[in-house]
Amino acid sequence: LSLNATTGVLSGTPSVTGTFNFTVQAANGVGTPATQAVTLVIPATPTFNISMVASVTAGSALVFSFSVGNPAGNPVVSGISASITFPAGFVHDVPNVSYPQAASTANCSGSHSGYVAGGNQFALSGGSVNPNWTCSLASSQIIAPATPGTYIFTIPAGAFSMTTPYVYSNPTAITRVVTVNAAPVAPTITSALPPATGTVGVAYSHTYTATGTAPMVWTVSAGVLPAGLSLNVTTGVLAGAPTATGAFNFTVQAANGTAPNATQTRIVTVTAAVGTIPAIVSGAPPSGLTGRSYSFTPTATGTTPMTWSIAAGGLPPGLTLNTSTGNISGTPSAAGFFTFTLR
Repeated sequence: LSLNATTGVLSGTPSVTGTFNFTVQAANGVGTPATQAVTLVIPATPTFNISMVASVTAGSALVFSFSVGNPAGNPVVSGISASITFPAGFVHDVPNVSYPQAASTANCSGSHSGYVAGGNQFALSGGSVNPNWTCSLASSQIIAPATPGTYIFTIPAGAFSMTTPYVYSNPTAITRVVTVNAAPVAPTITSALPPATGTVGVAYSHTYTATGTAPMVWTVSAGVLPAGLSLNVTTGVLAGAPTATGAFNFTVQAANGTAPNATQTRIVTVTAAVGTIPAIVSGAPPSGLTGRSYSFTPTATGTTPMTWSIAAGGLPPGLTLNTSTGNISGTPSAAGFFTFTLR
């Protein structure tokens, strides 16, 4: 601070806190100068802040608080007021209602109110804070909008203020950023029922689909799947090749952590495979020579696996039939004409 010798104006910006005693003198060359003893108290600057959660679910309460800190050695700070207008979409769920200060009444006081039915303004008024104390006024009465996105909250410079022991307000704007996340949606199974029938040994596949907040977890919540089939917990694909016949009653469930879970029940009947009559399509076996290695494999169409046998006659001595592959092989030990029927 400095004193203007001509105008008598004492002004400036204090750079330290404390109590300062000094005497001011006025002199004009006539008689004895006039003096005045002055005790000037420079308190520490109070702190103003607003705290709020970084993210909130659409349609739920936004928790935030105003706080005022009064440093030790200061007098009581009073006449505190603050206001904030929220971005469009945020509304006060109980307008025009005041809430008492929740902090200790021995050190803090004040109230806050919502304004205008369905409005989006919040204010603190009549607050006071004792020295060496920080008072917070919290609220969860502001409801986030239904539209997800990033929202910026701003308390303009001067919107946070006090009047006693001196007039002071926040010199710069205070901003906070809040992300509004989409509200979770419970699952709904949208896919048709899986095929009602299956066949042993024949590939079976069905993909379950559902709407709702991802990710989805798929499980069999009741009953049992046909043997040979499995359900992918992540993709919802039911696939495999049945290995046993029967009627299988099971319930598939989709869950994403938001109730209620979605379910779908199905009975799948698995039947035995219908075979195709075999037909040998290869020609007659070639001739052979005694003492020379011989091999011939016939081919056939029809349902596999095949079982081969000699239905009539007999193979030349030294040759044998593989009943699984139909291969005739060995080393003939006798010459002659040999008639047999391969089945």
